[in-house]
Amino acid sequence: MVDSASGIWAHLTEEWLSLRVASSDLNKSRWIVDPRWRAIANAPLRHDAVALSRLTEVEHARRVETLLPGLRGYLTQFGALVGVAEFKEVAHRVERHLRRQDIARGSSFEDEVRGKALSLGVG
Repeated sequence: MVDSASGIWAHLTEEWLSLRVASSDLNKSRWIVDPRWRAIANAPLRHDAVALSRLTEVEHARRVETLLPGLRGYLTQFGALVGVAEFKEVAHRVERHLRRQDIARGSSFEDEVRGKALSLGVG
């Protein structure tokens, strides 16, 4: 019974319900999950469901390696579009563009990273 209860709790708090921090983004699914909601979702009732969803270090490394080719493609295409080939300058320009986007969206890159880390169980 506890196994099914923790699975139900995980489904309810991750898939069905959430409390999000409002931003200017019209797409509410992109709003960052409120840290208070994370605390509720990780309540002891679902302790073994959390353990099952946690990524191991090997899985983290595999995910990073999986992301790199796409990230490289995006960065090289961005560099080509803005006429810059040097990596540091591409990174600098990406940061400038993202900071402008942060202002328009009402949320920061850092907030999004923290939200992703929480949802991945790494932060």
